[in-house]
Amino acid sequence: MKKINFLTFNKMKMDNIGTSLNCIEMPIAYILSKYKTENFYYYILMSYIDRMWHGGYKETTLAKDNNTILYELGLQMEAIPLIDRESLLAKIKKSIDVGNPLLLLFDYYEMFYEETHYKRNHIPHGVVLSGYDDERQVFIIQESAHMRFTALYPLQLTYDMVFDILNKSKEFFDNCRYFESLIYSFTPYEKRNQGYSSIEYLKNELNKIRNNENSLVIEIRDFNSDCINTPQGMSGFKRKFSTSHKVFFDFFERILKIEDIEVNDRYKKIKEEYLCFYELLTSKTIRKYLKKENVEIENVLECIKKIKDIDIELYKVLLDILQNTRSYKNYALSGKVTASSESTYEKQLFCCNRLIDGIRDNNVLENMWANAEWDENPWVEIELPQKTRIQKVLMYHANSYPVCSYVIEASNSKIEWICLKTIENNNEDITIDYIDGNEYLYYRFRFTKPSSIDNAARLFEIELLGD
Repeated sequence: MKKINFLTFNKMKMDNIGTSLNCIEMPIAYILSKYKTENFYYYILMSYIDRMWHGGYKETTLAKDNNTILYELGLQMEAIPLIDRESLLAKIKKSIDVGNPLLLLFDYYEMFYEETHYKRNHIPHGVVLSGYDDERQVFIIQESAHMRFTALYPLQLTYDMVFDILNKSKEFFDNCRYFESLIYSFTPYEKRNQGYSSIEYLKNELNKIRNNENSLVIEIRDFNSDCINTPQGMSGFKRKFSTSHKVFFDFFERILKIEDIEVNDRYKKIKEEYLCFYELLTSKTIRKYLKKENVEIENVLECIKKIKDIDIELYKVLLDILQNTRSYKNYALSGKVTASSESTYEKQLFCCNRLIDGIRDNNVLENMWANAEWDENPWVEIELPQKTRIQKVLMYHANSYPVCSYVIEASNSKIEWICLKTIENNNEDITIDYIDGNEYLYYRFRFTKPSSIDNAARLFEIELLGD
């Protein structure tokens, strides 16, 4: 069996959040979390902004729309042509073998294991293909439809079952030009040389709130009751214009926490007003539809003005939080890393390249570097493309086995090393160290007490952050 391991929604602290996400965005976000946990938050946040302040996606296909977001995360999405079964199976296995999950699109109408919509409703649905077993001829997928729609749970289906659903779903998706295929691959691409600033990324995305019309304005102005004439339509309308806002604020705050940013009272006030306003507005809209009541033009204009006003206030508050924050870039992404040694365990090499690959998850062994058992004085060295002013160092240690004591050094010659900071008695899984901020070409980490249990330093990522 070949299987890609994911963090559970419980470990990602996203239990019961699935009901606020649609069944294509959630699996895409989950796939992206494999490369970096916070990708889940960024993707949902940016997808929400595009949907709310673009009046829908502007491009012509699922892959093109998503790649505008994925590019900033160092990833790309590609549609796989539906060729013959054997060639398709070979492509799927090759992708899984190198650790890249896939997205499959099913038509609910053809999903025999889902009782509500099977042979009743044609609805696009996304699942994550995360493994295969040739011996038993089964695929491992991460799915929400066979359980409560709160997370993506593993499900095993035979090769025949999956290909049968795909083949029967094809006719439905052929009529939806937006979906250019039923199978999509995800791959990292070479990172940009000048690092990456998530704060700048957020600022650019928030400009869409100021520069584009809210899709709810369009919905109210050109209201078509057909969009909510079923229970599914009503729940979708409410999710799009009410519950999804709660996710927006939740994920925005998660990203701020990652960046060590505090929210202020002004933010808390606008958040409460925003959520309350949209909750009431969507509920009133659905209630008027059910009562077959007309909406007066004056009320429509008043609503539109209120939406625009509260959007402007939201933009100002969110931007103010980010403007008053130092915008760091992670220059380690463009560096070269070497180590005193690399450990091997059960034929797996814990290579040092993992320390600057952008994957912070400290729960999966495939992301870890560790020094060899014989190495009594372990160290890691990162060479940058040019002298760079680094002010902040983040290190992601193994859960429960962090490096206890270490020294951060810098040099421009690799002959004379300057001690920037000495850390002792650490017990944190993620450490943040502020250093002097002069320009250096080389940064070295000497692990004077690698762990509380043995001589192995275990790290998942080192970030060198500067302006």
